[in-house]
Amino acid sequence: MSKKWLRNRWLWIGVAALVAIGLWLFLRPNKKTQAEQFTRSIRPQRGTITETINVSGVVSHGTQVEIYPQVNGAIVDLYVEKGDSIKKGQIIARLDTKDLLRTKQRAASDLQLARSQLSQAETNLSLQAKESTISEQQAKTNLANAEATLARLKAGSKPQEIAQAEASLRQVKLNLDNARQEEARQKLLHENGAISRQQYETAQKQVRMYQEDVYTAEQRLSLLQQDPDPAELRAAQAQVDQARSVLRGQTSIEQRKLREEAVKTARVSVAQAQISYEKAVEELASAVVRSPIDGVVLDVPVKKGSLASSNAVSANTLLATIADLTMPKVEIFVNEADIAKLTVGQTAQIKVDALSQAWEGEVYRIDPRATESSNVVTFAVDVVFRDPPHNLKAGLTADVDLVVSQKENVLWLPSYAIRSQGQQAMIMVKEGENVVRKTVRTGISDGSRTEIISGLTGKEEVLMGSFGGENTGSSNRENRDSSSQGGNRQNSMPFGSPPARIRVR
Repeated sequence: MSKKWLRNRWLWIGVAALVAIGLWLFLRPNKKTQAEQFTRSIRPQRGTITETINVSGVVSHGTQVEIYPQVNGAIVDLYVEKGDSIKKGQIIARLDTKDLLRTKQRAASDLQLARSQLSQAETNLSLQAKESTISEQQAKTNLANAEATLARLKAGSKPQEIAQAEASLRQVKLNLDNARQEEARQKLLHENGAISRQQYETAQKQVRMYQEDVYTAEQRLSLLQQDPDPAELRAAQAQVDQARSVLRGQTSIEQRKLREEAVKTARVSVAQAQISYEKAVEELASAVVRSPIDGVVLDVPVKKGSLASSNAVSANTLLATIADLTMPKVEIFVNEADIAKLTVGQTAQIKVDALSQAWEGEVYRIDPRATESSNVVTFAVDVVFRDPPHNLKAGLTADVDLVVSQKENVLWLPSYAIRSQGQQAMIMVKEGENVVRKTVRTGISDGSRTEIISGLTGKEEVLMGSFGGENTGSSNRENRDSSSQGGNRQNSMPFGSPPARIRVR
């Protein structure tokens, strides 16, 4: 063999050796550990997690007030135009008041009449009460006299009583004699024209009165001198019974009830008349329509001289629309899956795209009625600015982050480090050169970070990266559904991909 051939032979041998070595290196078994298959790892962290719901909306004017007339009447004066700034209490329009004035005058007359009738009814009731008192006193007196007569008859006459009766008779006879003498003197004077006939007749009446007194005294003495008569006793008892019956009926209950009812009826009439009068005064005042708020006039659909309706809502007689620009709002629509998380007063972050700035706001109103469009159910929500900017315009697009929950000093992991398997949330933990699957219970999430409620101590080394087509929990809601609430949702995103449904605050 030549030297050249020997050199080529060794060359080929070397090449073959190198090829063999390469094949051996290429084909030898892979001795990487399971842990080495993951790209990186992280330990659980502690911090604050804020769960938010992100929704886009449009800036609109705050409170809009539609002004309707409360009374009928032609508009005689109109003081505002579209675009005018207006203050609370400022006059918008004046309505014709001729009919309203006549109504007020009639109501005033009716009220005066009702008050007069009430006064009369109260006077009648008072007089009836006084009359009842007087009658009751008289009835008591009559009863006392009748009872005294009956008692005297039952007891019989006593010598002392007879003596007193005789003395009384003598006195009245003496009085009668004196009266007759005076009558004779008065007659003579009358005949001579010294006194008037009236004076003479007075003397005659005096004689007749004393004659009656004498008769009464004689009868009383006669009765005293006689024994009690059974008929007289029965008569006296009857007088007592009658006097008692009269006394019981002196309260005039039925008559008093009638007068009390008359007073009540009169008071009701006064109250009704008062209401009618106050309504007439209010309607007259309503003829001057004023703005209830500070704001800007958005629309004035009526003109001077047009007729205003008394039923503004159903008749749609709109005088003006005024917007309160001190409280602008963002109108958003929240999915039915998230609406239960919202309450009035909840904090929100508002970012207006055109202004490239964010402001703090709060949930102001949640419409209880759902809206369905293309099989998607949403609820209208108004979010107001707590300190609105001066250069805010209606119609601008805004991005709203609704803060639904917040927890401080919680244990958390990146959301894409957590995988979902059925109803469980799983993570991969490094233990030496091996990988161990652990089940954890998750809480709230801000989208990038998810709260770990249980299953970790915080010292574990959690692995992240691709691992054979495992699935990860993609959102806070899905994690809670699978680990905490027993939901059946599974995320189809590949392990290692970050969630995207809920915006991170």
